[in-house]
Amino acid sequence: MLMGNKILLGNLTILLFLGSLVSTPLKIHKRIVDGRQCRANEALYHVGLCRAPCNQKHDVFCGGSLINPKWVLSAAHCDDPQKSDLSVVIGTQDLSNTASWKVIKGKTIKHDKYDRKTLDSDIMLVELEESITPSNTIEIIGLPTGCDVNNEPPTMLQCLLAGWGVYGWTVPKGKTPGTPLFPDHLDCLDTHRAECPMEDTILPVTPNKFCAGGDGDSFNCGDFGGGLECVHDGRKELYGVASSFRAPPTSQPAKFTKVCQFVDWIKGHVAELK
Repeated sequence: MLMGNKILLGNLTILLFLGSLVSTPLKIHKRIVDGRQCRANEALYHVGLCRAPCNQKHDVFCGGSLINPKWVLSAAHCDDPQKSDLSVVIGTQDLSNTASWKVIKGKTIKHDKYDRKTLDSDIMLVELEESITPSNTIEIIGLPTGCDVNNEPPTMLQCLLAGWGVYGWTVPKGKTPGTPLFPDHLDCLDTHRAECPMEDTILPVTPNKFCAGGDGDSFNCGDFGGGLECVHDGRKELYGVASSFRAPPTSQPAKFTKVCQFVDWIKGHVAELK
């Protein structure tokens, strides 16, 4: 049954990718494949974006990264302008343990050049209603300082991608897929920058994108909007925002928005980072 669910998910995701996926808020999230359960001290900046009532793991639909006590960085395509009840789940790696959730409402600021068809400039800030205090379950990740001439992370940097994501669906007999199946615990994948496939005409590689992952492994990615952490000079820094990936199974790398390209834009909104 599980294998059937995985096949169904792959087919469904491919159809969505070729159809309305590029022009609507993305609702299906792919699980990290070939990853592992995050360690207790990893990706503590990773947050979940959710809509009301935001009291169960199925309400979480995108990821993000805490870059300041009051600000989260995510992907612009995760925003739905018709809904204003966005909240952020902070301080947990285990979505099944809702008692550990800290839920704070947020206000979104998308980049003014975001293109919902090509996902260019796919970046968004979320301003929290209250400030967060770092703790043993919450950390803030820094903006990038090691960008190369193309505003990308150097290829030698070791990077980490974290996320929750659907790995199957319950399928009621004779009906379309029902409840999405999420892993309870945050998954992590060790990866690095990679060459982007140039034949993608649906979501082309723009100067604001770079790729990571692949390496001949099976499909590997985290939540849309989640951050690609790379270690530079011993410091965890945020170099990418997960924007788009091919449906599994695939060995193609995922596309990320270049955070390096948007540092000035981020600092223009977050005064404390100037």
